[in-house]
Amino acid sequence: MINKVTIQKVDSERIEKDDAFPKAFAFYIVLTETPHPIWVELFISRYERAFYNLKREMTIQGRDIRVVTAPGEEAGHVDFYRRLVDETNQAVDEYNKALAQEEARLRRMGDQETAEADAIRERLRRLQLG
Repeated sequence: MINKVTIQKVDSERIEKDDAFPKAFAFYIVLTETPHPIWVELFISRYERAFYNLKREMTIQGRDIRVVTAPGEEAGHVDFYRRLVDETNQAVDEYNKALAQEEARLRRMGDQETAEADAIRERLRRLQLG
């Protein structure tokens, strides 16, 4: 199962100049934990499909989302990423549900194979040689 990840805070202390464009800066959104690679894949998929007119460069580094911004755009970015995290967690719920269903199906198949093997063993024990 994949853990859901939420936004813990926006790090107001870590502001970096970025080279993406002349007035670019970067700030960090801190997640509650380092996300599982599948969570990251689901997040990036949603990020790439999402329309946001101020969408800029973004990277996930451990439990941080590094966001490139221009001065004054920060609140819009935080709202955008909050929505993406929520959508990703909904996708994680669906992924986990599908995974649980597949595990249950495989367990049932294994149980059926075990029962069939047990039946074969019992028939073989009853065979009389000679």
